[in-house]
Amino acid sequence: AHHRVEDVPFLAGQDDEARNRRIVQRTLGSNGGDGERLESYYGMLLMDGDHMGAWLAGDDQHAISYRESFHPQVRSGFDSRADRQPLLRAYADQLRAMSPNRHLAISAALNDFSLVVARHVVESEHLGRLIYAGGDDVLAMLPVADLLPAMLRLRTAYSGHDPAHVDGDLEGLALKHGFALLREKSGNRWRLMRMMGERATASCGAVVAHHQAPLSAVMRELRTAERRAKNEGARDAFSLAVIKRSGGALRVTAKWSAVPLLVDLRRFLGADGVSRRAAYNTFEWLKDLPDDRPDLLAPLLASLLAYQLERQADPLARKEHDVPGLARRLADAALDPQQHPRRPNALDWLQHFMSVAEFLARETRSRE
Repeated sequence: AHHRVEDVPFLAGQDDEARNRRIVQRTLGSNGGDGERLESYYGMLLMDGDHMGAWLAGDDQHAISYRESFHPQVRSGFDSRADRQPLLRAYADQLRAMSPNRHLAISAALNDFSLVVARHVVESEHLGRLIYAGGDDVLAMLPVADLLPAMLRLRTAYSGHDPAHVDGDLEGLALKHGFALLREKSGNRWRLMRMMGERATASCGAVVAHHQAPLSAVMRELRTAERRAKNEGARDAFSLAVIKRSGGALRVTAKWSAVPLLVDLRRFLGADGVSRRAAYNTFEWLKDLPDDRPDLLAPLLASLLAYQLERQADPLARKEHDVPGLARRLADAALDPQQHPRRPNALDWLQHFMSVAEFLARETRSRE
């Protein structure tokens, strides 16, 4: 971009929204034509750690063994000796008693997560802004395109384990075995931080809202979404709500494993050569499937999903996207009771899931 915001003159006679659009367009080097429109929706997320009281109390479900408390390199050396010493092995398998040091370790992990890692994920790896981070709580604002990836990355950062990026290929942050390794801004030093561990989970509420929606209403929906993730999703889950400017809302709640599926479905529905009627046509025939007959529904769903998605895509789009694979993943998620433990109707959940993906895929979102 070759323009600075302070270089753009005030546009007399136009409202603030038009002026702000013009400023951003000129700042980004846009020609200001109708072909380049700014996004009118934004995303917010609110994440909270699960069972924090139990972690601090050290009950049997959330306590760790002495062996698990060791650093992986120490653990490797310990195991080689414990294999020859049964008493040493028995000691290592005992649950570690709660102590002031354990509280200090949890406090240090939450401090590093909220003050260092959460800001890095939101503001360095994604184009967001961290509004609040303290302990296991995170509140952030992001572009719609970055919302889902940032949610998932924050969840893996909280536990300190991200199988997809263990080598730090996302802006120098590696997450593995309950630890975070972050390259500092100088680029010459790395900072090792303990996170909450692979057994720790977190739940997240998220909202996509129009920029003219009252912020108080957006925040109420955001807190409600977080509660849905913990209650309807049975924790270790996310709940996403879309507040449409035209009225009404779309909502979906699922386990974290559904985030990549939602991203892939959004990418497919928004691809060139794909009609969004694939989603609408699917909704029509979902009503006629035998939702009370799992034995009939399972073999039908994947094949019918694949048929409807493929018939709304041109040959190039079908070549670039694994449509049968995407259909199988959608069917498996819908029929998996663990994915939506407190919403037993698989077809109802699938329609909500596809509705959210279809909205996120719209190119016309900036004009709504």
